Amino acid sequence: MSHLADDLNKEQLEAVTFPADRPLKVIAGAGTGKTTILVGRFQHFVRNGKIPAENLLALTFTNKAAAEMLERIRSEVPEVDPLNSWVTTFHAFALRLLKAEALTAGLDPGFTIMDEVGCRLIYDRVCRKLLAGRLQNSYFQADKLRELRFTDGALLNNAFRLINQLKDAAIGPQEFIDTCLEVHLGYARNLWAAIEGLPGKYRKKPKILEQLVGEEQYEQEVASLIYTLYQAYQEELVKNRVLDFGDLIAKACLVLQEHPQRREYYRRKFQHILIDEFQDTSAAQFQLVQLLARDNMRNVTIVGDDKQSIYGWRNAKVENVRLFDPELRGGSALTIKRNYRSYGEILSLATAAIRRSSYFARRPDELELIPEKKGFHGKATVFVYEDQREAEAAFIAAQIKELLAAGRKPGDIVILMRSLNPAKAYEDALLKEGIPYQTSGGIGFYDREEIQDILSYLRLVEDPLDEMALIRVLSRPPYAVSDRFLAEVAALCRRRGSGGAAAEMPGPEAHEAYEAHDAAEAPEFLVRLEAAVAGKLADFPGCREGLARAAELLRRLAGLHKLRDLIMPQELVTRVLKDTGYLSYLRSLPASAQARSSANLEKLAALAAEYARAYPGAALSDFLSYINAAITFGVVEGEADITAAAGDAVKIMTIHKSKGLEFPVVFVVGIGPGRFPPNFKGSGFSFSPETGLVVRKSDPVGGNTQKYSPFHFSDQRDLYESAGVGNPELQAREAVIEEERRLWYVALTRAREMLFLSGTTLTTKLRQQQDAEAAAMADPHGDFLAEAISFINDYAADQYGAILTDQGPRCFVAEGGTGAGADPGTAASINADAERTAQSEVASTLESSWLLGLLGLDAAAGVLAAEQYPPYVNLSFSAIRMFLHCPERYYFLYRWRFPSDRPVEALNQLGYDPTLLGSAVHMAVENARKAGKGAADDYLCEFRKACQALGINRQICETVYLPMAQEWLQRFAGSDLGQPMAGELWEQPFAMEWPVSRTTVRFRGFIDQLIPRQDGQWDLIDYKTNRVLGPAEIQDYTLQLQLYALACREALGLQIGNLYLYHFPKGTLLKIDDDAGAGVRASAGANSRAAAGGAAAGILAKVGDAIAAGETEIDFRWPDRGCRHCPVTVCPLRDEEKTEVAEEETELEPEESVAQFAFEL
Repeated sequence: MSHLADDLNKEQLEAVTFPADRPLKVIAGAGTGKTTILVGRFQHFVRNGKIPAENLLALTFTNKAAAEMLERIRSEVPEVDPLNSWVTTFHAFALRLLKAEALTAGLDPGFTIMDEVGCRLIYDRVCRKLLAGRLQNSYFQADKLRELRFTDGALLNNAFRLINQLKDAAIGPQEFIDTCLEVHLGYARNLWAAIEGLPGKYRKKPKILEQLVGEEQYEQEVASLIYTLYQAYQEELVKNRVLDFGDLIAKACLVLQEHPQRREYYRRKFQHILIDEFQDTSAAQFQLVQLLARDNMRNVTIVGDDKQSIYGWRNAKVENVRLFDPELRGGSALTIKRNYRSYGEILSLATAAIRRSSYFARRPDELELIPEKKGFHGKATVFVYEDQREAEAAFIAAQIKELLAAGRKPGDIVILMRSLNPAKAYEDALLKEGIPYQTSGGIGFYDREEIQDILSYLRLVEDPLDEMALIRVLSRPPYAVSDRFLAEVAALCRRRGSGGAAAEMPGPEAHEAYEAHDAAEAPEFLVRLEAAVAGKLADFPGCREGLARAAELLRRLAGLHKLRDLIMPQELVTRVLKDTGYLSYLRSLPASAQARSSANLEKLAALAAEYARAYPGAALSDFLSYINAAITFGVVEGEADITAAAGDAVKIMTIHKSKGLEFPVVFVVGIGPGRFPPNFKGSGFSFSPETGLVVRKSDPVGGNTQKYSPFHFSDQRDLYESAGVGNPELQAREAVIEEERRLWYVALTRAREMLFLSGTTLTTKLRQQQDAEAAAMADPHGDFLAEAISFINDYAADQYGAILTDQGPRCFVAEGGTGAGADPGTAASINADAERTAQSEVASTLESSWLLGLLGLDAAAGVLAAEQYPPYVNLSFSAIRMFLHCPERYYFLYRWRFPSDRPVEALNQLGYDPTLLGSAVHMAVENARKAGKGAADDYLCEFRKACQALGINRQICETVYLPMAQEWLQRFAGSDLGQPMAGELWEQPFAMEWPVSRTTVRFRGFIDQLIPRQDGQWDLIDYKTNRVLGPAEIQDYTLQLQLYALACREALGLQIGNLYLYHFPKGTLLKIDDDAGAGVRASAGANSRAAAGGAAAGILAKVGDAIAAGETEIDFRWPDRGCRHCPVTVCPLRDEEKTEVAEEETELEPEESVAQFAFEL
């Protein structure tokens, strides 16, 4: 071993050098160097055990922890290749395995991981199918339900949470329903017998037994519903070629379970497995380790500490570390107790806290940590504040200010809390004192004022009639009109629309006169506002300034509205900030508030950019729908982190976030019953193999079910347990209480030198320990602060220096520090210097911030104002085609977003929807080929699935759509083109930026098929299902293929050989010239790049420039097929056109255009 061995103590060295062929369990307490042990063991295996680094698997839980571990390993073993190493997280490992084993797992090799919002949208789609009666199976039939009302939104949300819990236990839909059915009858009989056996003194027993029948029926129906939703949700994920986060571990386990050869391959590959933070593993993760390990887990080292297991809420099982017994497998269990982090007094307090745990109270020998440091750096302060949170926050800010004055750096200090919901009070207090702070991962991102403001502007850009958004931006800075002005605008229509004296009344009298007016008849608020700006309120006092501000807002919104469909959502965020004056308002805020707002707004722009990358061609309306879904579903989105200068800012974070970190000075705030620990809230559904499904509340009864909380369980516990009946509510409550106490232990052990505790306490006689115990008895969650005070006052008050009174806290000043005992003038001077330093540091951070970068855009050369040409125009081929044939139609549908009318009469005449037919055929061919299939039956099977996915009734599918598709698909399967080809790509997305004279065109789309050739080029094929394929259609599709070929070269870097068009109705294959002259050549004014692109690039340039300029009269317009085909019924040209253009039915004869299909494969 290297010099690392010199830094290890005896316990650590024993763990590091333990043999590789025997299992090892290391219980490493807080601050004992567990990462050092893992790094040392990895190094020992490579250096002395002669195990190649690529044959070692090291697993942890966060990307940050994995990166830190890899960095430390490489510092000791430099030859470790980061690209070939297996130092990673559980989920990253599972993703890597599934990518390598995609075909084995039955997955599309191009699958992606769907984010939480996307998963909720997919689940929402499943729920809509359920409510529409389209989800039926042998377990769930809606018309046979007797007790269940599945339209309850809370029930469906609880079902989704349980589905995710099942995934974390590697339990699939079928295993879930099988277990429910198997366990239900036996457990129900036991529960019935136990209640029936209760003594006769319980008079409600007959009523309870009567209710039990309905509860059991309800439970069975809920189980069938959850199975149905779970199964349908998984099918939707497969259909969309995505996995959710929970699928990664579960599907990796499935691959290793069902494919012994692949399991043995990985077992041979990984000669030893090292796992960090084993107490945080879920059931599925533990199962994954068992499948990867050799010989009953003999080649596994686990490191953890069950005192720090705090992730039960995300399905971690603390039992995993407790039940893993290496001694039964020929190994050993070691406990590391020497702590290098905290002073002994802090460890004593933490040990006293965890000793109150019902589990650890029976294991006192496991709790003691041996401190390397004894005696506080000064003396810690423990104080109590029984007033409002704002007062507590102000007191903490004052304490921190004194610490800074005494020489502490802001980066030495952290404020820890149970939840970040109340963080704003502490932020405001620090801001008032001029102290820089950084809040890590706040959960209220969408609740931040700046985010709500900009989202309101974006909603107005999308829909100017959004009344709530308009009122918000008017009432908030930088416009901030008065309430009086808003009230006058709201009443304006009533004054204008009514006669009599009341019409002349200003102010409140008018409001009263028209109070009974029907509000539904009033015009939209925007209309009233425009009328006010036009001068209708000019004579009313107090409105002149509001009118000026409103007029300016409307002017700026009009300019932004022109950009709505021309630039990407993330660019719209930036333009809204600039063009509305919001950035100027942000500059007026204090420096710390600027930093916070800037970071959050930068994150909003990043979210928009990420969405645009995931969904090419997405419009602003799509992004807003995505954000609205995130807010509606309650998706937790953390606030952006602020990077202060050199990281020198007071940290604010949750205790969960602080896991694995340490700080010289720690404030734990908001302690007290109902806050920390919080009140117990049971989950709607739970599941275990022993009890099956447990439903908390039943519709028939309305209260807790007997299975969840049996009748008089507390005083008849022995009777119930002898019958094999437990109390899931009590078990869940006890588990939560135990985890909250472990969280309290984690909070205390983050401190190295100084520890401050703050909150409320139920006790009034703080120096009497029995009062704290009485408070804990009254509240089963306990009173952590009272316990800490009792321990300090009764055992070690002289060591801790806590000065406590019933009237509130008195600050204790650390020895040698600057505080109450120092010279006031000196202290004031130091405080002023500290405040100026803090503000200058925040200001220096902002100098290079994203916010000030945006502020400088106005002066940058080449930045266009909203009234000039837009910087980007987003186009698909459908948009280009529509603009060439009818610019007016393009503007109605793509720019102004007028709803298009479905051609109902034409569809009724046809008897089917050609669009649905085409979509189903495309999906059938794509899905069959991606599965490596090419037989006619395979295509037809996939076609039926596609029809179901598109919502086509099964009978209509079989009688209307299938006969047409059957002929097409059978003919296709019998051709060379219908057989799978090596390396072919289907539905390949592309996104190309193409600069033109006035703007930059962003061209996006999907290519049906790309086939590689032996000469390194690719053949491009597009499939068509429309009935008519005449000269006009050939002209359109020639341009489409030429543009796709251009995009392949420019965006994908592919060299294109031949272009083909396959027409399903005729079974013909047309070869298209790559530069066939689709209409016109690039004009002389086009740039050289466009000219080099040929005819297609020339048309792209002309269309882009014309749209950027808003032109409707173009000299390169293609012949239109007439207004009778137009879906825009409001277009005035429909009334002007007197002569309709007849539909061209002439088709090309196949022998004129069909090329010999001979790919060079």
